[in-house]
Amino acid sequence: MTRGLGLGLVALIGLALFFPGQTEAALSIQPAYVQLRLDRGRPSETIAVTNLLDKDARYRIHVRHFIYGKNGGLQQVPPDEHSLAPWTKINPREFTLPAKGRRIIRLSVIPPKNLPPGEYWGTIELEPLEGSFTEAQDPDGRTMRLEIVTSILVPIVGEVGEIQHSFEMEDLSAWKTQEGIAITAHLVNTGTGRLHPMGAFEVLNASGDIISEGLIGDDTILAGGERIFSRVVKGDFPDPSYAVRVRYSAKRLEESVAGQTRVTLRGPGQ
Repeated sequence: MTRGLGLGLVALIGLALFFPGQTEAALSIQPAYVQLRLDRGRPSETIAVTNLLDKDARYRIHVRHFIYGKNGGLQQVPPDEHSLAPWTKINPREFTLPAKGRRIIRLSVIPPKNLPPGEYWGTIELEPLEGSFTEAQDPDGRTMRLEIVTSILVPIVGEVGEIQHSFEMEDLSAWKTQEGIAITAHLVNTGTGRLHPMGAFEVLNASGDIISEGLIGDDTILAGGERIFSRVVKGDFPDPSYAVRVRYSAKRLEESVAGQTRVTLRGPGQ
């Protein structure tokens, strides 16, 4: 039997406010996202957890830290300078929810003094102590019984002082593929708060005419984080050279970040 647990097998409640995700029908959680001011004493919050199932359910609570990887996807990581996980206290840490029952979870944060301005974050992980079972076969026809444990995450964000928002385009590249032109933009969040940049591209011919345009991608980048966005512009590009422009904007910023590069197309065997 294999027991799967961790950020690789999670249903995301509340993290949809950060990133697209799924929801877990076994529980109702209110609020699904906690935001606190860390420069106003010892902030606290209560979270109501309701069992939507017709059977009892047991949970254990962990406080974790996470990042959003530069190629996409949540990653559980040890606490760093942006983590409030070490300062977060939860009561109770383990509990049983009766069928259709409700429980109040108490959360408090005891931050250190003189924190630099910015955002700090973590997540409460509700780990079911009993998972669901399924059967699968390996390539040799052997049957395996798998227990799948789906953790539920409630993000916590703490703010200190005035949050600064800024980002940079560290790199922009474009090259020919069999399908068309591949574009990659590497963005870095240089501010102290999360941003959600949205990008658009233009492909120009030698005369400066826009022959293709569209979106290259958007996602949340946490403070100090980075993200690589990629897009393949499909089509026939017969000219030997094209210019590629990419521009990213974010709602919290008046100015956008732009870059331009050139792609030279080579024929087969060149």
